[in-house]
Amino acid sequence: MRILHVPPGFYPRIGGQENYVLGWARWQVSLGNKVIVIAPEDGAPEIREINGIEIRRVKTLLRFATANITPSLPLRLLSEPADVFNAHYPMPWNADWGVLIGRIRRKPVVLTYCNDLGGRGLKGLFGMLYNRTLLRLILRLSHRVVAISPHYPRLSVHLRRHQHKTVVIPPGVDTNYFRPTDLTREAHTVFFVGALQEHHRYKGLESLLRAVKIVREQVPELRLVVAGKGEEDNPFSRLATELGIKQHVCFLGFVSNEELRSWYNRCTVFAMPSLSWRQEGFGMVALEAMACGAPTIVSEVVGPIEDIREYDAAEVVEPENHQEIAVSLLDLLGNEERRRELGRNALRLAQERYTWQRVTAKTLSLYQELIECTSQDTL
Repeated sequence: MRILHVPPGFYPRIGGQENYVLGWARWQVSLGNKVIVIAPEDGAPEIREINGIEIRRVKTLLRFATANITPSLPLRLLSEPADVFNAHYPMPWNADWGVLIGRIRRKPVVLTYCNDLGGRGLKGLFGMLYNRTLLRLILRLSHRVVAISPHYPRLSVHLRRHQHKTVVIPPGVDTNYFRPTDLTREAHTVFFVGALQEHHRYKGLESLLRAVKIVREQVPELRLVVAGKGEEDNPFSRLATELGIKQHVCFLGFVSNEELRSWYNRCTVFAMPSLSWRQEGFGMVALEAMACGAPTIVSEVVGPIEDIREYDAAEVVEPENHQEIAVSLLDLLGNEERRRELGRNALRLAQERYTWQRVTAKTLSLYQELIECTSQDTL
């Protein structure tokens, strides 16, 4: 099977969606498929292959909001051999052309829908216009829409009318890499992962900082470690200063996967109190932390929330409720038995439901079904 992925960005660029596509593509190759990824240059080094995945770069003419405008993309998509097209949203342009060219070439087209497009000001206006025009078109033209969390098809106003052709296939986690190690968990250490730009407020770091201020009144040794790219002077470091806890918050900046795994295994508690289900399509870092057996706090908007509750794999809090986050932190910091229980349950959840092997098998089954329908002209 020849699979053509059209994401908004790809390795060595690092991010939730980039990691998601890389994991998916790598396991598709491991099962004997030919995988081609067409992605913007985006300042990335010239890497033509990784883990058997063939990478094609298209030149970026300009950036609009966070989208790379690549005029040569349509021609490249017309020329690459493929049995199935898989476009990845929420970034306009790449997803649009992936769907349109796939239909022009009469190939099965899958649109992976990570989350709604949002924003404020000019970006928000563009998003509103796009949602009413091109998004409607590509959702209608896609043969299948893959949602990465079970609640998205019900809650997204854009997906609701397409539930008849929407399937839920979550991201996976590399449980061979993200796993418990022999590192000792550090006392009174809370770990958070998320970029530090203004538009990443939805990750919930502001609420976590306010919770840390409350908790430190009873646990003065507490420190918060934050991993994520951003300027040294960012909204969250300024808030930490305003709250009087700056000296107890360690901003690491960008960290490698190796460092991430180390912190997942060293922290007392991992926290991801996301604010919005529209922007937090899934929450892969929470899954990575749980695969490492980290006692975890999440808000109820994360993608795997149903499974988390079923397995009792994390403490669940309301979004934006820093007082509830503080209560959960205090409970976990003072209860080693509960931390161990959450770690065991989280590890079991990751291994039983979110391995890349399991996720890839579902994806390849979908592709094969669509290819067979195309050959029988029943799509």
